[in-house]
Amino acid sequence: MCLCLLLYSCISEFTAKEIEEISDILVVEGIITNNETTIILNRSVNLNDTLDKPRYVRNAEVYVEREDGMLFGKEPSTSGHSDGRYVIKTGTLDINYRYRLRIKIEEHEYLSDYSYPLQTPEIDEIFWIKERQGAPVIIYVSTSDPDILYYRWSYQEVWEVFSDWIADSVPGSSSIMPPVASTGTYPYRCWSSSRSSGIIIGSAVRTGSERFAYPLTEILATDKKLVELYQITVTQNAISKRAYDYFENIQKNASLPGNIFAPIPSELRGNIICITDPRRPVIGYIVASSTTKKHFFIWRSDDVYEEVIPQKCDTFESVDLEEMHGPNWKQLVPDRYVQLTRSSYYTYRQCADCTFRGAATAQMPEGWPNP
Repeated sequence: MCLCLLLYSCISEFTAKEIEEISDILVVEGIITNNETTIILNRSVNLNDTLDKPRYVRNAEVYVEREDGMLFGKEPSTSGHSDGRYVIKTGTLDINYRYRLRIKIEEHEYLSDYSYPLQTPEIDEIFWIKERQGAPVIIYVSTSDPDILYYRWSYQEVWEVFSDWIADSVPGSSSIMPPVASTGTYPYRCWSSSRSSGIIIGSAVRTGSERFAYPLTEILATDKKLVELYQITVTQNAISKRAYDYFENIQKNASLPGNIFAPIPSELRGNIICITDPRRPVIGYIVASSTTKKHFFIWRSDDVYEEVIPQKCDTFESVDLEEMHGPNWKQLVPDRYVQLTRSSYYTYRQCADCTFRGAATAQMPEGWPNP
């Protein structure tokens, strides 16, 4: 998950110098946690930049530092990935020591405040609610610990996808058969995945109950994520009140218009400073917290998916395609049409190849419960 500051305004005019002052601010995202700590680094952008392409920082040295001088982050895995992620093997956090983040980028060095690791309670339950036909499916997470009042969550989704083509639509066929081309077999069963984005925080202060439930995400009932089998893996972290207030301010400022090139408010500066140049602003708040996780599935048998008008997947013989496209119709294979296995029939590529629609893989996830 990546925290990017995008500030908007269309009210006043500003000079190029003022534009430069608000851009290129280091944005630090992550939580120091047990086993592996993932830190994401990017740069803030202004309206002159391409907003749909985050400016990830890939040339940093990132360490987790314990107050007794122990450094974590010398393994090769600390090198930056293409999405600005730095993975640091931290092992089990010792509750008797405080931890902080140390970042080196060229001639500048950054430090977060020290913090003792908070002990995160287990996730009690993940459940969904769909109030009526046509309503979205809302997924909730619940936990209970009277000593922990502030939480942050993230999640990863994986769902099973089938191609739209069904083999029994082919004359004489009675079973599902994958289409083939000269390069091999096209998959008809795939899996897609996505990560949560933005900030998901919750407070149990006003609940008046030990059990605290929070809505994580909602899925349209017509979303094909819900057709076959959907999995969500929820990550939960306890955070401090100061961290909660900070992230809440980030949410508010991200949703308010105006002051695109105004100075960064002090409440957005977080607990990270540039020790080589204290005037350089940094956005981010780093805490230490153990992590708890839980998996949850929504099955086809839960009957939450509502089908829209299905895509029509016709089949064609070679004479049909020649009539439609002329004698050079084979040039459209396999980009537009694919031939079906053990058949003289063809169908549209998007109907037969489940990887055609985007970031899907034909590799079954490890431990997938629907073999």
